[in-house]
Amino acid sequence: MNSDDINKLIFLFEIKISKIYFDNQAENNLYRIISSRFDKTAFLKYCLLYDHYIDILIQISNSSNYLSDILIKDPEYFYIIASEKIISKKLNENDFCEEIKSKLNNYKSINSKINFLKSIKRREVLITGIRDYLNFIPTEEVINELSIQAKTISSFLFELCYQQVLQKYNVTKIKSNYTLISLGKLGGRELNYSSDIDLIIFFDENTTYNKITFHEVLTEAIKLFIGYSSNADENGFLYRIDLRLRPGGRNAPLCASYMDYLHYYENKGEDWERQMLIKADYLAGNSDLYKSFINYLTPFIYPSNLFTSPAEQINKLKVNIESSLKEEDIKLIPGGIRDIEFSVQALQLLNGGKFKQLRTGNTLEALRELNNHNLITSKEYNNLREAYIFFRRIEHYLQLMNDRQTHTIPSEPLTHFKLALFLDFKSSGQFNVKLNKHKKAVINFYNSIFGTEKSLTTNNIIFKNKARTYNNLEYLKNGTGLLNRKEFDKTTIELFSKIEPQLINFIKDTIDPDEVLDNFVKLTKSISFTSIWYKELTDKKYFNKVLKVCSNSKYAINLCSLDENLMDILITRKVFEKENELSQFKIKEALFILTSQFAADIIKPLRFYNLLFKYLSDKVKLYFSNVLDEKDYILLALGSFGSKDQSLSSDIDFLFIINDNTSINDKNIVDYFSKLIAELKPFKVDLRLRPEGKSSQLLQNLSSFENYLEKRADVWELQSYTKASLISGSDFLFNKFVNLIKERIKKENSDIIKRKIFEMRKKLYPALSNQFNIKKSPGGLLDIDFIIQYLALFNYNNLKSIVNKSNLEKLNYFLKKLDEPFLTELKNNYIFLKELEIIYQSKYDKMNNNIEMNEEEIKYFANRFNFIFPEEFSNYFNSIISSNKKIFNNIK
Repeated sequence: MNSDDINKLIFLFEIKISKIYFDNQAENNLYRIISSRFDKTAFLKYCLLYDHYIDILIQISNSSNYLSDILIKDPEYFYIIASEKIISKKLNENDFCEEIKSKLNNYKSINSKINFLKSIKRREVLITGIRDYLNFIPTEEVINELSIQAKTISSFLFELCYQQVLQKYNVTKIKSNYTLISLGKLGGRELNYSSDIDLIIFFDENTTYNKITFHEVLTEAIKLFIGYSSNADENGFLYRIDLRLRPGGRNAPLCASYMDYLHYYENKGEDWERQMLIKADYLAGNSDLYKSFINYLTPFIYPSNLFTSPAEQINKLKVNIESSLKEEDIKLIPGGIRDIEFSVQALQLLNGGKFKQLRTGNTLEALRELNNHNLITSKEYNNLREAYIFFRRIEHYLQLMNDRQTHTIPSEPLTHFKLALFLDFKSSGQFNVKLNKHKKAVINFYNSIFGTEKSLTTNNIIFKNKARTYNNLEYLKNGTGLLNRKEFDKTTIELFSKIEPQLINFIKDTIDPDEVLDNFVKLTKSISFTSIWYKELTDKKYFNKVLKVCSNSKYAINLCSLDENLMDILITRKVFEKENELSQFKIKEALFILTSQFAADIIKPLRFYNLLFKYLSDKVKLYFSNVLDEKDYILLALGSFGSKDQSLSSDIDFLFIINDNTSINDKNIVDYFSKLIAELKPFKVDLRLRPEGKSSQLLQNLSSFENYLEKRADVWELQSYTKASLISGSDFLFNKFVNLIKERIKKENSDIIKRKIFEMRKKLYPALSNQFNIKKSPGGLLDIDFIIQYLALFNYNNLKSIVNKSNLEKLNYFLKKLDEPFLTELKNNYIFLKELEIIYQSKYDKMNNNIEMNEEEIKYFANRFNFIFPEEFSNYFNSIISSNKKIFNNIK
């Protein structure tokens, strides 16, 4: 070429490129296409002679990396698509089949045959793609051509694989027959450029040939077929094969007998499978076997009477799909392709038993027949047809870009603009207006069929772990386990569909939807008969209480999931009986009942503490009254058990003192406490507050205790004794004990008491400073505890009125007796922190009392304390802590 020709060619390219947005990627594609030519000079001269060559080059390089790659690999195909005669000719299925059949025989090896099939697929996709880009054919013809290509190529490939297996096992005479049935878009003859191919495969007789069954032959052929079709090499791949829609799903055998499949659909077939089979179509194998199969299943697919509404079932399926959407997926969004397909299929299921013309897997054909039978209006038909074609053109553009199975409208502005130009819009704004108009029309039509109730969806719920959420929901719906095998029967699945709306709506309003769902799944997995469980949960009031437990008490859930007896208490509703006589239950059962009732707002926090103390003290009292004479001893509760504010994490502190003249011996007491310790688990029993601590004998008489008080007892021990409550034993001995404590306090120097109280308090500060320990941190419960003990020590004359009382009762007592303005404030602070303690322990099943005060915790606490904003809770919490610190420091 001379310089004038080159300049003229450059000018022509520049003129045409200036009319579109031609980016770096497009420029690179154009360069690679031209560079791949063996006859570059001749090719460029042709471009000067036939300027439509330039149009084709620019269109492909600008719009499709996929088609560009085909032209680079097969440069000779350019002259095919440049021929108006060829690209204006429709693809004929019979002619295409004959061409493959005649040319396939020219190749010897299986690999060469497969490469030929890949080559002819590339050629046909290129032809269809350029016809699509240049608007030579309507969208209906594009999807039909793509379906013809896939059906023909796949049928030849499967036969190659089948024959290879027969040759491998030297099987020559075969009596068994098989058939391949296409589903989904291929079954409906409406395939995309990058669709999966959904198939099911079955056979008539499982005859044995040369020691191998026909089932084994067919299974091996299927595996070869999947591998040869799906595996990509330098020549690309043919089609992605999906067999998961077969009866039994992905864990079922790849194929089964004709009768096996018929029995499955007859006995186990579900509504979604009826919907799926609308698109069933013959692909390969024995056509008579296919016809027999479809004729038999037609009453299942299109029954005369439907016992459950297909609209209801399809709407649930739609909700499940939308719950996992993250982007603007034109296929799955509300008002998208799937809504059109689901609407049409619902009408087909409802009316296909009456009108045979509706029995088609092709969406556009079905729409036309629905209009012909006056099941939809002409306006609805036109709206849906136009929207469907518009959406499919979007899909085609997106998939031709990179041969990827995508339906997501690009958010990147330039790519979005190029899509708008392809669809003949002048701007992205115009495209968006048209898109929203179509979506609105589809949504209105969908709602006219399925109702206008707000969709049940998890779309607007922010889950932290999407994958776990999906797995949890799959388990709850189908019983799908680790192997993705559906375990629930139809009754159980239908029962869950009844309770699912309440579950989702509850989760929407929770602070931590992940944990609520996790906890509910944990409960469900613990039950032996899920159908019974789901049936009980159809009682909305009961289910709401269960969900509150899932939301507010990981402690209760963990208890229940590890103990079948607790599941019985839950499912029989005993757990929520407000006036339960707790004494009839074992300790874990009582804890489960109390934490569940607290979580379900049946009992308040302070009531929780009262009931827990009563249960534990009654249990201990009953135990000792059965083995000892009450006049001989006193069993005292100390610590938080003694002050009747025992939490889930508190130890149970005991002090055991006997009468001087009793016959009780140390060995007996050790045995008694050993048994008691076992009975009180999971609480830890602590006996170290006895005189001389853990190194001393367990058994102490009143005289030796008095001697210890006089000579060796420290201030911190006097503090602990002010918290004493009599659990079991002699009232007379207990009064003596109180008098001994009172007399000992009298003798202690008040300044020493103050100093040692503050020294002891500092020793108990927690090591961690980045967390707040509800009990030990400055401003926490121990500050209040020490203040109460301080007041008790300095008002020892009132000691008899203070012992055997809870901390709250002591504060109320001091409010009446002492003129201290801080006591009302301290009482409110105490109530708040005790409520926070049980809320925290029950919610998170953490016994360390270390609150991190992160965003999630603050939101939860704010909600539990009925604050509107999290900041309100934080401010109130900080004011409580500051108040406690100030009061504690002021008593110095």
